[in-house]
Amino acid sequence: MWRRDQPTEGRTPHWSGFTLRASDAKFSDPTQQMDDAMDFLKRYERELAVLATFPGVDTRDLDFGIEDRDVGIQGDVFPSELLLLMGRLNINLGISRFPRLLKDDAEQLRASER
Repeated sequence: MWRRDQPTEGRTPHWSGFTLRASDAKFSDPTQQMDDAMDFLKRYERELAVLATFPGVDTRDLDFGIEDRDVGIQGDVFPSELLLLMGRLNINLGISRFPRLLKDDAEQLRASER
């Protein structure tokens, strides 16, 4: 959670907000992320509807972290049911793309986290 104009993690945001995890699926599994997000939105639909009209909440985003694939053109299709539910709850769709880690890179990252 962060509050408008209160420094946090080296930044001073100009809006208040918080982060929720709707899926634990890997970046390489966007289909599972979408399924998990749909389940999350359905489960918490009432609470999210309240947030959609809460004074001072300027934006609501659902961001999907998707790994770049080794293809000429990368496309991901989001189910209309998910998009309709997001629209009803006034939630924006975000897509954050991440470079695919090579096996050696992933092993080095895991080693550095220990």
